[in-house]
Amino acid sequence: MAPDSPVELFSLKKGSRAAPLSEKERRARFDALSELGCAICGMPPQIHHLIGTKWRGMGQKASDRHTIPLCMNHHTGAEGIHTLGMRAWEEKFEDQEHLLEVTDLKIEMLKQIQSVGYVDYEQYNTE
Repeated sequence: MAPDSPVELFSLKKGSRAAPLSEKERRARFDALSELGCAICGMPPQIHHLIGTKWRGMGQKASDRHTIPLCMNHHTGAEGIHTLGMRAWEEKFEDQEHLLEVTDLKIEMLKQIQSVGYVDYEQYNTE
């Protein structure tokens, strides 16, 4: 079933070679990422496809499912992952995998707000 909301949650299997998103699913995910803002500072983002062999094959970019929002500075600027390199950037800021998990949780919460008007935080309590 194709998503109707720009904050539709997409299933994620870490490191999987999942089927590509349809164009409608891709637009919905990218719209949701844009709504969230940069995962580091909250500024308007660019879409970052995770880098590293876990997320893509040789010479390939990661699936559109494996994307997080990063502002220009944290994406390609002076403090960007493509400027500093993956290891240095992750040491300075945060592991991409963790940011992906947090981003997908935020998208799920936005979806819930759009559908029922509030977030049931109890369902996200992991204790």
